[in-house]
Amino acid sequence: MMERKQLNLRINDQFLIGEIDNKLHSEKLIHKHHVTDAINTIKYLEILFTSSNLKRYKNKEHYIKHIVAKSLLPKAEEIIRIQKDEFSSHYEHLKQIVSEIPNYKDIYNHINNENKKIKIPVLISPIVMMMISLITLTDNIIKQQRILYLCGEISKKDFYSNRRVVLKKFSNVRLKLHHNRKEYSEKLSTLIEKKGMQ
Repeated sequence: MMERKQLNLRINDQFLIGEIDNKLHSEKLIHKHHVTDAINTIKYLEILFTSSNLKRYKNKEHYIKHIVAKSLLPKAEEIIRIQKDEFSSHYEHLKQIVSEIPNYKDIYNHINNENKKIKIPVLISPIVMMMISLITLTDNIIKQQRILYLCGEISKKDFYSNRRVVLKKFSNVRLKLHHNRKEYSEKLSTLIEKKGMQ
C-alpha cells in the first residue's frame, strides 16, 4: 500500500528552490518561468504511477486511465533515470575533486548553514523517489561547484556557467515530463471519446 508522507528537503541553491516550487521564485523571475515546477511534476508522476497500478476498475473510464498510464509510465521513468544516472556520475566526480582541496570541509559546513528546508507532501512510489533523488543531486552538484568557486579552483564566471547547465538539464527533464503528461491527456481523451463515454 502506497503511503503519503511529507518529505523535508534541504536545498541550498535559491534558484533551484523556485524550480521546485514556483511560488518560491523571486518576483523578478516569475514572469520568465514557463516550465512546470517540480511539485506539480511530482503530482503528475503520482497520478501516472497510481493509475498504472490499478487492480480494480470502477468503470470503463477507470480502466482506460490504467491502460494509458501503464503505457506511459516506462517513458517517464526513463526520462528521469537517464538524467539521474548522468548527474550521479558527475556528482561523484566533483566530490572526488573537492575532497582533495585542503580545508574544503570548512567551506562545505558554511554553505550547509545556508540550506533552506522545503516541505513536499508526496505519495511514496519508485518514480516519485527517483524524481526526489534527481532534485537532491541537482542541488548537490551545484553545491560542489560552489565549493570549487569559493576555494578559488574555478572562476565566478565558470561557476555560474556550470550552474546554468545543471539547472537547464533539470528543467529539460520537467519539460519532457510535461510532454509526457500532454500525451497522457490526449490519449485518454481520444480513447474515452472512441468508447462513447463523453
